[in-house]
Amino acid sequence: MISWKNYRLRLLQRRHPLRCQICGTFEKVNFHHVLSRSEYPELECEDSNVVELCRRHHFIVGHLGNWSIFNPNFWRDFENMRRVHNHKNQHHGKV
Repeated sequence: MISWKNYRLRLLQRRHPLRCQICGTFEKVNFHHVLSRSEYPELECEDSNVVELCRRHHFIVGHLGNWSIFNPNFWRDFENMRRVHNHKNQHHGKV
């Protein structure tokens, strides 16, 4: 099994440049595990469990404003937040 460190390096190469999948920024983007690495170690290196988020959305959507919490409704909240950002950008001519 591949280590998180090696898997992360592969992701950085494959997904470079990293972009927040909610707001589209390239600033302060890192990886979020949808299901926690500690509770689901078998999913640590699964593409479907890793998403790029800026620090703000990682904290708000991924961890509900508390780094010790994982959002059990991540994908629902992720899609809702993307809709909010897409709607906002359409009204400001950014799309």
